[in-house]
Amino acid sequence: MAISGAGGSLPPLFSRNELKMKIEQEIADLTSELIRIPSLHSRPEEIRRCADFIENWLARRDIDYTRSDISDVPAITVLPRTGAA
Repeated sequence: MAISGAGGSLPPLFSRNELKMKIEQEIADLTSELIRIPSLHSRPEEIRRCADFIENWLARRDIDYTRSDISDVPAITVLPRTGAA
């Protein structure tokens, strides 16, 4: 099965395996970026920087999220879109 363009009328963009590999690489890249931020309890500015990074990553991908601060610690919540399977 291939992942097709809009309405299925375009030629396949990626095969299922190519899409899987692309997603796995994106997850690895994201993980690599996140572990470079020393977000320890003793470094609250780094926790905020990590939350800012995640917030920007989500926004660039048009992913809905809510950011809040609980006892001065940022929290980001992401839920599936309504109707998403």
